[in-house]
Amino acid sequence: VILNILLNLYLIPTHGAFGAAIASLITQVITVIGQIILSIYLLKIKIPSPVIISTVSFLFLLIIAYYCTQNYIQTEWYFQFLILGIIGLIISFLTKMIDLKHFILILKKD
Repeated sequence: VILNILLNLYLIPTHGAFGAAIASLITQVITVIGQIILSIYLLKIKIPSPVIISTVSFLFLLIIAYYCTQNYIQTEWYFQFLILGIIGLIISFLTKMIDLKHFILILKKD
């Protein structure tokens, strides 16, 4: 809460509503990371290295895809959103976040 207030005090005067959104985003990301670390520590969860590498790779590539769609594809927002969704699906297959064989099995089921 304190971090959010401080970020709002700093960002809102210079960036307005966008600054408030960025402050909330930063606060939420830090909260999620803290809760994940706390859960892993308290519940003694072992996360395999390939899962961590796959997740970080997925997020990194998705951020790059977002940057590229925002800066190099000049069209309506909903079309950019659709393109980013398709790219995200492709990246999820490439990083093995979604198993292609299981995905096809799900699509084939009646």
